[in-house]
Amino acid sequence: MAKQKPKKPRQPPTTRPHIPQRPPTEQHDRLRDREQSKPARFSSFDDGSEDAMRRLQRKLAAEEATKAKLAERLSFPRLLTWWASKAIAARKAKAPAGMSPSYPDIKIPKEWPSLHLPAGELEREKGPRLSRTLYWWLYPPGEPVPQKPQPTPLRPPQKYPNMGLDTDRPPAPTLAQKAKRARGWYWIAGIGVYAMSSYGVYLYLQYNKAARIQADNEREYALGLKRRPVVDTHAVYENISEKYDSSVRFSEWCLGMPLLRRWMLWGLQGDVLEVSAGTGRNNPYYNVDSCSSITMVDNSSNMLEIAKNEFERRYPYYGRISFLAQDASKPISSPSGEGFDRVIQTMGLCSQESPVDTLRNLERQCKPEGRILLLEHGRSHYNWLNRILDAYVLDHARNWGCFWNRDIGKLLEESGLVVTSISRFHLGTTWLIEASPRAREMRDETAEPSSVAVPQDCAERKKKEGSEMDSAPLLR
Repeated sequence: MAKQKPKKPRQPPTTRPHIPQRPPTEQHDRLRDREQSKPARFSSFDDGSEDAMRRLQRKLAAEEATKAKLAERLSFPRLLTWWASKAIAARKAKAPAGMSPSYPDIKIPKEWPSLHLPAGELEREKGPRLSRTLYWWLYPPGEPVPQKPQPTPLRPPQKYPNMGLDTDRPPAPTLAQKAKRARGWYWIAGIGVYAMSSYGVYLYLQYNKAARIQADNEREYALGLKRRPVVDTHAVYENISEKYDSSVRFSEWCLGMPLLRRWMLWGLQGDVLEVSAGTGRNNPYYNVDSCSSITMVDNSSNMLEIAKNEFERRYPYYGRISFLAQDASKPISSPSGEGFDRVIQTMGLCSQESPVDTLRNLERQCKPEGRILLLEHGRSHYNWLNRILDAYVLDHARNWGCFWNRDIGKLLEESGLVVTSISRFHLGTTWLIEASPRAREMRDETAEPSSVAVPQDCAERKKKEGSEMDSAPLLR
């Protein structure tokens, strides 16, 4: 009996077999011829051996299934390889001399030249399979992937071509250079400290001088040796009206006053009355669409004219506005005759001759359900700052028509307004106030005009002190 030769184990297919460069239709022709030759192969076996026939059928079926899986797995890479070779060959023919195409330069067509692969599998395998196939075709294993050469940055021509320069890294600074740089910073810091200390000493000396002069004046006022100076704020504002905006614009910006003005005027509606309008510093923050009418009042006709021109330039089509040059403590007529929904005033109590009477008049002009909004400046939380304000109040009033040391809280208390909220800024010198009017039966309409509760503002006390000067003897 002949010894049967052992069968060699079947080698699994490699992951990347050698693929001949031929069109894919030749492979499908071979598979079709093999299917047609199956009946001739089965007819050569003996029909009597039924078990052998079944075993042979199972064996052939397994072989066919393996071949079908292998053909299905290799048909798409072969197709891509064939298409890639054609596409790259076409690009090589069109490329300039010395240049070779790369994978990002190849455009993927919308329809693939496939005949036997399902459309779903074609869409699923298009991305990763294509990348791996083209990468394998362009760069075989073992060869380094070429990198795109980076252009060398151009360097400016050297001023001294014979001087050798270290182009890799800059030379480290020496100790002398480090000391020179540090010395420059020391000089800058020293000059800054000297300037600040000199300015502080100057302010201290000026404050002591002003405080001493004020104490002497108060002693002479008490003894009747001199009259208190009277500052006409109306004349001051008439003189500084042209340069007022340019003088206060930078200081207000540094203190954040535009934000406070916008905050105060947020949500204005109905009939609006603005007292102490000045040159129209609040004009940019008006929402004229929600305002039924606007009335601006100021004692200075020159400033009110500037405010009028600025408002008409900013809102040329808003015609429901009126300008009144009068004192804020006098009656003001509203368009509806029933009062105003919102009454606002910014930096006005510091220049009024009778601020309490002004607040009471604003209360009379406001509707019962209306609001009174005030943005003022006055005394601070701290006594040292109040002493500085007291020392320079006359100089500031002569230059700007403003008595900046008035106690805003005491003025509100004397006026009787119902204060809803108070916010203070800048060490307590800036007051943002929201108030509402009292009921009409609670107001004292027959009360006499009140006097100002600040001794430095003598404009409100000139009649009383004039009578005292006439009766008191003068000391020589």
